[in-house]
This record gives sequence, structure tokens and C-alpha cells, in this order.
Amino acid sequence: MIDIRRFRSPWTRALHAFVLGAALVVLGTALVVGGLLPAPAHAQAEHAPGEPARPFSNISLYAGGNLTLDTGALDPYYRSSPGMEVSVATPFHAGVAALDIRLQRLEERAGRKRERLWAAPVVLRWGLRPSLAGAGRLRAEASAGLGTLFMRFSSNKPGIQNESELLMGADAGLSLRIGGRWRVTAGLRYERIFTSTSFHLWQVRAGVRRRFDAPRWFQTVFR
Repeated sequence: MIDIRRFRSPWTRALHAFVLGAALVVLGTALVVGGLLPAPAHAQAEHAPGEPARPFSNISLYAGGNLTLDTGALDPYYRSSPGMEVSVATPFHAGVAALDIRLQRLEERAGRKRERLWAAPVVLRWGLRPSLAGAGRLRAEASAGLGTLFMRFSSNKPGIQNESELLMGADAGLSLRIGGRWRVTAGLRYERIFTSTSFHLWQVRAGVRRRFDAPRWFQTVFR
């Protein structure tokens, strides 16, 4: 039986600290802006097609779910349940910067007492969301990401119960504006986890996204 806890990578601690620090700052600010400040009446529509938004001029909050299609080297040993995910994004120069937080459960395929593994990726991404010519409300979306996969093991087997590893990946999909500042989005995601023996994940994801205007103090601080 494969044991992920033996896949330990010794060179990811500094990156973990950076990702966590950035995640806390971005998520905390997004919750304040998105949850406490209503959108101004003069800015209910999206910016004009083809016109890039100013950096940090708005914040988008996303919530959705995902389904794992393939877990690579883990597939013979663990089965994956559908997961949930949230994301916060903001314009960043030519593209969009985002923070993703996800949660998913994997269960050992064999054994009397099947071990459960909770996986929680925290990923910083940057990508593009161009409008498609002639498609009106439809946009293409593509991004690359870097982050940490946090793992929590449920069994009493010998070994580390909490683990974290370097993660890199890419995402591509489409989004459709369904009215005002709301969009539905769906896509395909590939990620590689750099344990001592690395493995990959293929996922499909879908959800809804809502855009909010950022206040002036937010734009001033981050610019």
C-alpha cells in the first residue's frame, strides 16, 4: 500500500510560509470588501469589452465544486470524493491574480480500516480572461498557479498526521455572464504535487462568481 506520508519534500517550507501569508492578507481584505461594501450604483455593469480593468479596481468572489478525474500515482490506492472550492480574484495589470482555497476527501481503496485523507490546496494564480469575439457575454479563462497542498490523515498508522507539499498547475475554461455582475464558470484543471515521488491531479470544476467594486483605500494600499 502506498503511503503519501513517505513522499515528503524537504525544500518547500519557505514557499509554504509565503503562500500562507499572502493568502491571509488577500482573503481577509476580500472578505471585508466583498462582504461589507455594496457595489456603487454607477458601476453595475462590467467594463467595456476589450478594455482592461485597472489593477485592483474590483474583487471577484467565486464558489463552486470540483470532481477529480485522475489522481495519477495515487489512483490505485485512493478514491476521491467531489470537492468544494472558493476563490478571490482581482485585476492585476494585463491579467487577473487570484487566490484559491479548496477542500476534498480521499479514501483508501483497501484495508479493514480505510484511511481518510483530507486535502486542502491553497493556490495563488495569475491568468487571462479575454472576451471572445462575437460571443457577447462569453469569456475564455486560462491561468497558472503555485501553492501548497495541505493534507490531514485520519488513521492511527505510524507517521506524520499532517503534511504539506509544493503544488503547481494550470487551469482553462469558459465563463458566461448571466446578468449584472454574476457569472457561471466551468473548466479543466491540472496540478502536480511535488512530493519525493510526485503525482498529478486532473479535475473539472464549475461554480458561480460575483464581482464587487474595490474602495479607494484598497486600490491605494495595493498599488
